[in-house]
Amino acid sequence: MYAIIGVSLVLFLFGLVGWIFLNLQKTGNYFKENIQFHAYIYRTATDEQIDSLKAYIIAIPYAVNVEYITREMAIEKYNSEMSDRPLHWDSAKVNKVECDQADNCDVYVIVGYSIPLPGSGGANAQSFSPLKETWLRLRDQWYYLPGKEGVSLKKAK
Repeated sequence: MYAIIGVSLVLFLFGLVGWIFLNLQKTGNYFKENIQFHAYIYRTATDEQIDSLKAYIIAIPYAVNVEYITREMAIEKYNSEMSDRPLHWDSAKVNKVECDQADNCDVYVIVGYSIPLPGSGGANAQSFSPLKETWLRLRDQWYYLPGKEGVSLKKAK
């Protein structure tokens, strides 16, 4: 009776150790295959130098995927990642109002906002930014006049 339990326990332990070993090997291969390497190239590098570096890296036997990202592509990726971050407006305070005429005013506003920090368990980074806005009054209604973004009038509430 004890022999059967002992043999069963030994076989179970061998199976458990084998299963752990196989999973560790798969996990190790996953990490080995997903190591990233970044090479920063001088702005003065020619296309021939860039192609030569890419060819050299591709020829390395353990290089699985080689991707060249231009400066413009990096800026676009950064902007898309930053625009996806949830931004929370905390406050807006009018700091100063300067009117050239009764119907045209520059409004200086200090806005407070917070952005969740990734991997921080819900902590936020808080900041304040000064803004200058131009407002126009037409027929007793105030309208915000955007800067370089375009000229679409937005009615003030």
